[in-house]
Amino acid sequence: MVKLDFNVSDKLVENKLAEDKKKKQENALLYVINRDPSINRTKLMKYIFFIDLYSYNKFGDTILDDLYVRLPNGPVPQYGFDLTDGATNELLTREQKEENDTFYYFIYHSKKAPDLSVFSAVERDLLRIISDWIRPQKAGDLSDKTHCYDLWKEFKNSQYIPKERFQLDSGTMEKLEKELHTKLYVDVNNRDAWWNKIRCDSNKKNPRTNEPIPMRLPELIDVETNKRIN
Repeated sequence: MVKLDFNVSDKLVENKLAEDKKKKQENALLYVINRDPSINRTKLMKYIFFIDLYSYNKFGDTILDDLYVRLPNGPVPQYGFDLTDGATNELLTREQKEENDTFYYFIYHSKKAPDLSVFSAVERDLLRIISDWIRPQKAGDLSDKTHCYDLWKEFKNSQYIPKERFQLDSGTMEKLEKELHTKLYVDVNNRDAWWNKIRCDSNKKNPRTNEPIPMRLPELIDVETNKRIN
């Protein structure tokens, strides 16, 4: 088990996480723990990471944390790491599980229900999608997935990862979207099957790509033209 003292690892970096992101991260953790009581700490950290990786590239910013550190098992959100570090706090209690004499891990029990009102509709969709995607996977396999990203490869253990390094190239982002099934391909000629699912607000755009931000996930894609239905 890695014990990381953030104050020692880099005294020049201070996590001035906005209160709304703290509140969202707390409630995201409560949400996934309530949905999957067997989720361990490694998978919890991957849950936060993949939400922010997707949201940074799709919405233009992270929604849960601004400060990640590079650890052997992948990028870790500082605030989430702190929240799950002790035996108990106002949100969670920690339980140690042992698989054998030499290996143990932690699972968590929530002390309150999540407040999903702090999230937009599309953010709630993303929480559910990432939760469903992570649940059947092993922690080690999820760690291996994070090792494929340059944001992990280009830094050493205990170094902070600048948020800007979360930017993926178009091919890598497309691969992530396919794995998460965040796009739904539909026949535009069959209006009754998809009309009530159109969810794109053209007034909200990703500040880096200028692409409209979807109001809900999955996005609707015309199966013939491969273009998003607005």
